[in-house]
Amino acid sequence: MISAVGFDLDNTLYPQDQHLCSFFRVASAWLARERGLDAAQIEQAFLDTCKRRTSYYPRLFDEALDRFGLATPDRIGALVARYHAHRADLSLYPGVGNMLARLRKERRLFMVTDGNARMQRNKVHELGLEGAFDAIVFTHEHGREWHKPSALPMAWAAEAVHAPPSECVYVGDNPHCDAAGARQIGMSTIRVLTGPLAAHCPEPGQEFDVTVEDVLQVEAALSTL
Repeated sequence: MISAVGFDLDNTLYPQDQHLCSFFRVASAWLARERGLDAAQIEQAFLDTCKRRTSYYPRLFDEALDRFGLATPDRIGALVARYHAHRADLSLYPGVGNMLARLRKERRLFMVTDGNARMQRNKVHELGLEGAFDAIVFTHEHGREWHKPSALPMAWAAEAVHAPPSECVYVGDNPHCDAAGARQIGMSTIRVLTGPLAAHCPEPGQEFDVTVEDVLQVEAALSTL
């Protein structure tokens, strides 16, 4: 019996590129004013860097700004601070809001998300998800030892929704960190093939129980677990 379903946030419930591209526009305008450069060229450098990389983190800003000789520690630090505070106009993948509402009629819902807690809280707010879950774990608030693939946030989330881990399913897109912690404590896992890591294969110990094309297929997948 599955009594609780948990979700990752970025690239699972909404496309993270929405947040990144919004910030790139704002940051490029700021840097252009500061240095007298062309904002469009700076924004393109951010976008090009994203396309070349297999991960958004770390040092994305350093790599992009190095093209213009702007990658100083102070400037990168200021850019990271602005990124964490940035608020963007975000929208869920189509149909996700209704899917979560349907699931919550029968099961408890939780979210476990990594990343700067202020930034992730802003995203949850902008996506209108504050009331959609019975518990939300912002791992960064508790320390880096709580970041996925740690089992700690999964155990806390299961406790918060009053469900034994064996009755929980966790859904995520990242083949490198979204499954291991959940499976370690007995949760089932579902991978969604959305976002920039869709073509990546899980490493040993990071395998998911079920893989689906997108998050709207999670409802049907639950019946297979």
